[in-house]
Amino acid sequence: MSRITIVVPCYNEAERLPADVFREFVRADEARDVSFLFVNDGSRDNTAAILNSLAKTEPRMRAMHLAKNGGKAEAVR
Repeated sequence: MSRITIVVPCYNEAERLPADVFREFVRADEARDVSFLFVNDGSRDNTAAILNSLAKTEPRMRAMHLAKNGGKAEAVR
């Protein structure tokens, strides 16, 4: 289990997600004790499907989905 979990709120980020996720994993590559929790904050685009797909290929990534948008504060709560 990772010592550090970085929570990343996402809302309608389907177009940016693959590049953003890749960039964050490259930055954290040396810190193997870092994991990521991407919170889909009620997105209306394809964000949920992309997060699920990425989470299947990267063991340090988890995806959580909120039914409705509550803003960044709610997503990291």
